[in-house]
Amino acid sequence: MDKVLRLLWFWVKLLSAVTAALSVIGWSFFGAMDAANLYVLTSEGLKLRAEMALKRATTADLSTCFTENFLNNDDLLSRNAYTAYNINSYDYRINLTSMSCWPWKNTATARVTQRMSIIEGTLRAEFEEQPSFSTSPPEWENAVYILHFVRLDIGWRIDKIEFVEAVAPRWTPEWVTPPPTPTLAPPTAAP
Repeated sequence: MDKVLRLLWFWVKLLSAVTAALSVIGWSFFGAMDAANLYVLTSEGLKLRAEMALKRATTADLSTCFTENFLNNDDLLSRNAYTAYNINSYDYRINLTSMSCWPWKNTATARVTQRMSIIEGTLRAEFEEQPSFSTSPPEWENAVYILHFVRLDIGWRIDKIEFVEAVAPRWTPEWVTPPPTPTLAPPTAAP
């Protein structure tokens, strides 16, 4: 009887360990899958939003990345300051610094820094006579944002963008050290 109990206890422990390991692997897989989806959604969605604002395009394509509630209340797209300009080129960069998503939740957050260091464009002909417009496009609001995501039946969507703080348009990574400032030696007297 003692051998049967030990054998039974061995199988219970083994099945418990295998079940726990498979559960951890499954939750890790689904968490990584959600994190990858949110990373792509963040980078592609924010770039598409910036392009829509700069190029005066329609917002139909944004519904794949944003909720309808967000699109109806988005200040960048509704009060677009770039409609009077033909934007030739721009340098838009996104830096995702942190993300929080759990496989069992239908919401997630991400902290993002967006920078637009260069916007080159010209004033459109129909706006040249109006003195309220400058000849060059206005500066982009470079800032740190917290993005709030929701999981819908059709997948993840960005539901809210929360402003955290403004940042400088030029960005130098922490690992880059600036070049030393040259110092000029005082002139020496000629012999």
